[in-house]
Amino acid sequence: MACSYLPVRMIITAIAIVFDLYPSVCTAILSLFLCISLDKDVPPYAQYAVAKGWFMQQDSNVRCFQGVHLLPLILVRFGH
Repeated sequence: MACSYLPVRMIITAIAIVFDLYPSVCTAILSLFLCISLDKDVPPYAQYAVAKGWFMQQDSNVRCFQGVHLLPLILVRFGH
C-alpha cells in the first residue's frame, strides 16, 4: 500500500514532461517548412544574383524542396 501513489505520480510526471517539450518539438518540426526567397531576379541587380531560389531560413546553404531538405519534409508529411 506504500507505493500505491507511484503510478499516478508517473503519469503526472509524463504529462508534465510532454507539456514542457511539446512547443520545442513543434517549433523544430515546423522550422523545416520555413523557406525564404533569396536573390530575386529583378532589375537593376539581376545580373549579380548568385543564390536564386528558395532556401531554408535556418541554413541558407540548403535549397528548399530539393535534396537534403526533401526527405525530412516527406517524413513529416507522410510519416504518420
